[in-house]
Amino acid sequence: MSALVAGLVLFLGVHSVRIVADRWRGDMIARLGPMRWKAVYSLLSAAGLVLVVWGYGQARLDPVVIFSPPPWTRYATSLLVLPAFVLIAAGNLPGTKMKAALGHPMVLGTGLWAFAHLLSNGLLADVVLFGAFLAWAIADYASARRRDRRGPQGGERSGVGAGDRLADALPDSSDTMRSRRDRLAGTVYPQGMNVPPEAALRAASPQGGEGLGAALRPSLGRDALAVVIGVVAAAAFALWLHGPLIGVRVA
Repeated sequence: MSALVAGLVLFLGVHSVRIVADRWRGDMIARLGPMRWKAVYSLLSAAGLVLVVWGYGQARLDPVVIFSPPPWTRYATSLLVLPAFVLIAAGNLPGTKMKAALGHPMVLGTGLWAFAHLLSNGLLADVVLFGAFLAWAIADYASARRRDRRGPQGGERSGVGAGDRLADALPDSSDTMRSRRDRLAGTVYPQGMNVPPEAALRAASPQGGEGLGAALRPSLGRDALAVVIGVVAAAAFALWLHGPLIGVRVA
């Protein structure tokens, strides 16, 4: 159990930096540079994930029963995991209407995935694992939506997402350029624009042009692609990957 808890602290801790220390995160990106920050972030996340998976398997070898879920919860879990994978896919695809409407569908999908598994798994290791992910998803979504409602300087701004501190770390060429970077570096965009921060910063440069906005305007086609990817990923994970990776066979 200690390995599972350590992995959760590391993995979810890394993913909670924007919740508890957003300004520090911006300072570190400015100091290290985006690529080094991403490298450290990815390395710590990967180490935490490995610990979570291994620790969960070890904890299940000495099971402690907290509650016994009824049989129907297994079917409920399967039904809920499907839209969870779709939301996660939508969060990673540019230009989906789901992201324009929900803001952070990947976080919502993670929370739905965790809730679905809490329904049908009553061991202590399950409650610790999925409960931690559910609590993190709720806190992260609430924090992200608060950032969406704030401007880059912390004030309320209508229809404009939170400015990424990375934009502030870049040199200004004009007040107009700063305003454009601040507008594009957030997570909520006018008319539902859905632009990753890196792409937004490229678009904010003089060479970026105006083509990015039109290219990433939300469309039902991208939502359909998210549904297909989510369904295929959910099926593949249930049929082939869940057992080898998690140690629990689904089908």
